[in-house]
Amino acid sequence: MEDNEGDEKSPDILSVDATRKRWVELELTMFSESKHTKLDAYSRINPAFLGNYGYQGFTAKADVLSSRLSFLDDGPHCQILVDPVLKVLKEEHLDDELLRKKLISAQGVDMRRLPEIPITLHPESKSSEIRRGLVDQILQLFDPNSKGKKPEDFAREGLERLYSRVGPKKRNQLAANVKKELDDLVKNYLPENLRIVDGTYTVAEDYKPHHKTTESIARNVKKWVDAKRLDISLDEFPDKLE
Repeated sequence: MEDNEGDEKSPDILSVDATRKRWVELELTMFSESKHTKLDAYSRINPAFLGNYGYQGFTAKADVLSSRLSFLDDGPHCQILVDPVLKVLKEEHLDDELLRKKLISAQGVDMRRLPEIPITLHPESKSSEIRRGLVDQILQLFDPNSKGKKPEDFAREGLERLYSRVGPKKRNQLAANVKKELDDLVKNYLPENLRIVDGTYTVAEDYKPHHKTTESIARNVKKWVDAKRLDISLDEFPDKLE
């Protein structure tokens, strides 16, 4: 999407109420710097661009929110804190009265008691988070009926219900980051057990299920998850470049 100056912007989550002609842009973050500038830019996105997604007749600007585990001031925008209970701050910046009432009524909900959802990745996942989020999918590769997976398959399953609400650019970037982590796993931790065939991660041809092999794979996957990266990338700190 583009703001009024023609610059492209990509909120983490875009939610549209076509009936009421209201829409929300949500930024999910755990970074230790303010998202003030980015949220300001989101508020300048022209509602006419929703027409590119099939939504016509929108004239009201979006309600812009950020969501964090704990408070860090993101400027004059509504903020949602989720650790461990739901807390809504600066709700006076929301124009949508119904949204404001719903959020206020949900305050105090213990997020730990909500049903778990199978989202293991998000668009801003760092390398350590990607590794943790991929564990179950990696172990599933060794199921007898597994046909292997491409990086975009891992990203799609990890994003789960967020997938359709994340733009193609961020989905592709996440898939590229997933590939980077998986390549390291295959090369340095499971070279005898996994192969990359035409971009698909699959078990080696001579792999045979055995409890000792399974235990060894699980140990090496854990080592991979726990490993400290020596090649710190600037991609780990995107906010510092804005």
